[in-house]
Amino acid sequence: MSPALNGSPSLGRNTDFSVKDSVSKSSEPQVLGETVTTRILMVDDSDVYRYTLCSILERYPEFEIIGQCTDGSQVIPFLEKNPVDVILMDVDMPTLNGKITTALVSKQFPCVKVIGLSLELGSYIENAMKKAGAASFLSKSESFPKLLQAIRD
Repeated sequence: MSPALNGSPSLGRNTDFSVKDSVSKSSEPQVLGETVTTRILMVDDSDVYRYTLCSILERYPEFEIIGQCTDGSQVIPFLEKNPVDVILMDVDMPTLNGKITTALVSKQFPCVKVIGLSLELGSYIENAMKKAGAASFLSKSESFPKLLQAIRD
């Protein structure tokens, strides 16, 4: 279990989102020493993918995983209570998919950068996510350095 997250990793699709204990309520990026910390929300219905990616990103001091959501329907309530800089958004989720969720986030929280992620390849998916407001789109099979660059840009 990741020490940064409350409770245990969710094992079901209907599990509520989790939040780090030390989340700042400020909407400004947090500064640790000389490093600006990018606050990341991970949104994916795959427990294994979500947990694995968060575990890897937590090793980078410039990133703070402040929460995880298992479905798009949990994102807006999370953002209303927690400042986020970047959302890593799965495209294909039950209840509320990534495209619709991205459009809602872009409208209500225009300063939050959304990076769309999908197993499916195709310019139509990338175009749909960018039209919804995503800053970028990557295949889940893309190299990790490309994901890091997308978060940092």
